[in-house]
Amino acid sequence: MFNHVYVFKKKKCHNKCSDGFSENDRHNIFNEFWKLCDKNRQRDFLLKCVKQVPVKRKRIIGPSRRKLTNTYFFIHNNEETEVFQQFILTTLNIIQKMLSYTASNKLPIHVSSTDKRGKNSPPNKNDSTTIKQLDNFIQKLPAVSSHYCRASTVKKYLPAEFQNILRLYSIYKDHCQTKGHSAVSKYIFRNVFTKKYNIGFHLPKKDKCRICTMYENNKNDNTVEDIVKENQEQHLKEKEERKAMFLQHQNTEDKDSLCISFDLQKVLNTPPGNNMNLYYSRKYSTYNCTVYESKTRNSYCYLWGEATGNRGCNEIVSCMYKYLLEIDTREDIKSVFLFCDSCAGQNKTKAMFAMLHYVLKYKFSNITDLKITFLLSGHTYMPVDSIHATIERYVKKKTIWGPSEWPTLIRNARMNPRPLEVIELDSNDILDWKDFYYYISKQP
Repeated sequence: MFNHVYVFKKKKCHNKCSDGFSENDRHNIFNEFWKLCDKNRQRDFLLKCVKQVPVKRKRIIGPSRRKLTNTYFFIHNNEETEVFQQFILTTLNIIQKMLSYTASNKLPIHVSSTDKRGKNSPPNKNDSTTIKQLDNFIQKLPAVSSHYCRASTVKKYLPAEFQNILRLYSIYKDHCQTKGHSAVSKYIFRNVFTKKYNIGFHLPKKDKCRICTMYENNKNDNTVEDIVKENQEQHLKEKEERKAMFLQHQNTEDKDSLCISFDLQKVLNTPPGNNMNLYYSRKYSTYNCTVYESKTRNSYCYLWGEATGNRGCNEIVSCMYKYLLEIDTREDIKSVFLFCDSCAGQNKTKAMFAMLHYVLKYKFSNITDLKITFLLSGHTYMPVDSIHATIERYVKKKTIWGPSEWPTLIRNARMNPRPLEVIELDSNDILDWKDFYYYISKQP
């Protein structure tokens, strides 16, 4: 449906073009032009209004580059009526560039004048094969659903070792170079990755307390009973009490007491690179149980590989057993206060209590007081976590080709006040403390 509307502006014309055309005639010409609704037919209309004739009057002396000049006409009453260019522009409501471009780029009569704009693919457009290769690359990424909000979103996440989309794009370019494929631009890669596949990156955060999070989400709900609020208050009170106890033992001035915290670091994979081929390859896991002394700032890292043991309670208890036997040789230590998280599979186990009972009763020569405190989940904030962060920062940009390199790297991760002490465990160091508990529980 034709819906162009144009109001003609009255301008003074030296050729008095408007004398031969009424306002109704100009509206008819305007409607005739825009009702064509086709670029090719509109250009043909404009070509009929333009004729090239020799230059009638030369304004310069000598040769001139301009050999022809344009004259403009409108078909009125079956006759060609000459008009000025401005009269054509205002009547048809077009710009001068459209008229001059059409006149200067007209084709010979025997050549087709089909408009080819938008018919050819851009020279920088990626072919279907390149896009398909990009899809295959992204589909092979180890993206998993969110562990905490998978019920409310379909977004998937990549492991933290990919870091960000720029790092992933570098891996993609290396992959294409290895395979001999063409790589898309960074802009297209980002659009496909985020919009088509809706993949993000997992950003590790500190563990949150399940009780506090549940109460925070429902505190504005009027249906929350008073007993829930009382439990939350009791929970916060217990948190403050354990925190105060931890700080008291850390800041104690007793020379014969020692406050320590211990925890298992996240798995140290070998090789830890971000290369795609390395990621899909089978990696060797190394485990690090770290013990930190608050008073002396000494730190002990007990290392073992997956071929030596797992990361269960026997391994953690065996590390603490070796550590406690070592500090008992210090004759000035009489009391030891242990702090750790409440992990039921590693720390808060019967095997741990069996070991503590055994060393206190049969092994210690100098230590007379031994106490272990399990901090609340989500409210630990132990100093040993800073040792793990120091190690991770140090090895972040290092290339590690073998598990044997981990001890040296961990030892050099901290220089102040002294390097970390690394103790490598073998299979003989890991004892079966579970069976030992059942053995001593049957003793009279």
